Amino acid sequence: MINFRKYILWAVSLLVVILLFAGIDYILHTIRVEWAVPDYYFHNKIIYGFLWSIPALGLALLFHKVWQRAFIFSFVISIILQIRYYFEGYPLDFVLIFLFIHFAILFVLSLIMFKLNKYI
Repeated sequence: MINFRKYILWAVSLLVVILLFAGIDYILHTIRVEWAVPDYYFHNKIIYGFLWSIPALGLALLFHKVWQRAFIFSFVISIILQIRYYFEGYPLDFVLIFLFIHFAILFVLSLIMFKLNKYI
């Protein structure tokens, strides 16, 4: 039988992680003028971040240790988002800087998520 409660808890967890990720990223983009981006950047980050978090979660759950899950989850989402931003025309140095920043934010947030959802 399908456990809808489990899927709803994961979906809510993913949404919370992506919303916090976008919020922290918003703050970081306001620190330096060179890092400024248009408002749609954050809307797209929420939409695409959440959509990509689903297969990233599926891949991460193949691993058993919490830190491994967080690493894979963060790596997949960071890489995919940054590839997209590169093809949208953002400069390579900007993309690489935010690849590491996005990964660090997602790693911390997803580490918490996987620890809290350890028994789901």
